[in-house]
Amino acid sequence: MKLVPIHGRLSMASGHSATHLGLATAMILFGLWRLFQQREWIALMATKAQTYDIKTTNEQSILQQLEPLDPVWWTPFVDQLARPFSILPKDPFWCVLRRIGSKASNSGMYLVKIPKTASSTATGVAIQIARSIPNRMGNRTGATKSVNGNMECTFHVTHEATHVDRQDPFLMWTLVRHPAKRVNYEFHFLSVRRIPADKNNTALIKPRYDLSSPNTTPENVLSMLQSDILESYHFIGITERLDESLVALKIILNLNMEDVIVLSSKVSGSMDDGRYDGICHKIQKSYTTPEVDLYMTEEFPLGNYDFFLYAVANRSLDLTIEAFGRELFQKEMELYYAMKQHAEEKCLSEAVFPCVEDGQPPLPEAKKSCFIACVFPTFPYVKLNFYRDIVYCYFLFCHISVSCTCSPESVAGSRAAGSIVVGRSIVLVRESSGDTLVEDGRIV
Repeated sequence: MKLVPIHGRLSMASGHSATHLGLATAMILFGLWRLFQQREWIALMATKAQTYDIKTTNEQSILQQLEPLDPVWWTPFVDQLARPFSILPKDPFWCVLRRIGSKASNSGMYLVKIPKTASSTATGVAIQIARSIPNRMGNRTGATKSVNGNMECTFHVTHEATHVDRQDPFLMWTLVRHPAKRVNYEFHFLSVRRIPADKNNTALIKPRYDLSSPNTTPENVLSMLQSDILESYHFIGITERLDESLVALKIILNLNMEDVIVLSSKVSGSMDDGRYDGICHKIQKSYTTPEVDLYMTEEFPLGNYDFFLYAVANRSLDLTIEAFGRELFQKEMELYYAMKQHAEEKCLSEAVFPCVEDGQPPLPEAKKSCFIACVFPTFPYVKLNFYRDIVYCYFLFCHISVSCTCSPESVAGSRAAGSIVVGRSIVLVRESSGDTLVEDGRIV
């Protein structure tokens, strides 16, 4: 048995009849298959159609209709399979250094990007982590500043498959979203922003979720989740609990808080990037149609073990937080929110957005500005030949590198204090007595 791509879809090659498989589960398994090529994977599918009803406010109307056909056989196994994710050693064993812009080796950090799971935000976090760790490694080892500023940890964040040698060091993580909510966003993304309105509603999403595999048993499903997913991924976060997930990732990887703070790249009511067709589109609230609702309540849940995966990952996040200690985690969350709010106040006021008018092309000057999609620059950091008064920022919308200038005074202050810089403002300075917010060198 082997995984094969068929017209942009992923299937398990077999002579047996095939049934529906969840997208998130399939993509995670595909990432593992590419990582451990020497193994043949058991198919993730069962003959009985089941679903798991996890309700949130935004999903209430849809999920109330997703009643199991029979008692969900795997519900009792959620607590059995869930586990806290372990804190990794302080020495980043997975960080394989490379020069920025050089070809990536088959090692390092892997972010398995599942569509419509805040993957743009996760990409920003992955890039920020990859480029901040070498700075700290260089500071500890006394590496020259030119090398220190030009290096990053090898990372992979594309949707495409990547071949990996399992003997090389690696870090693998991902985000999962409630399956019903994810398909809702997928439909909205395709119908409103990508595909003509007269396209058949369910035809937009059916092919993207037509991921199939031969029949298997519930025992194989349990084995797959436990040994092949939960024990292979260093972290699986939850999109609906993104802030908690990022703070947990910060603790697991022994990061600085600024490493996991990025600004939202897509907000309802704002504009997209204009990358798809060179035209700007206003981002609207997601919606579904009666045809899509019917598909989600009848065909979509059939044999879809993304619901099981989501439930186990959600419980694992709870256990991870409990293992950290609720009081410690609460303090980390408070610091995270304070830093993020302060950064949004500074960054958004200076941003030049690529799109300002619906139906018009993006602004060319946006390529010169840090804006809502940029990751936090952590100083000291220099990009290639840039001077010290240039702070690096990653342009997520256009996937290019841009820079924002800072005043020499602010840069000098941030370099001495070890703080983060956004635009011309120092956002946070770390002191032995605690964390203090400062602005233009003054405590606020």
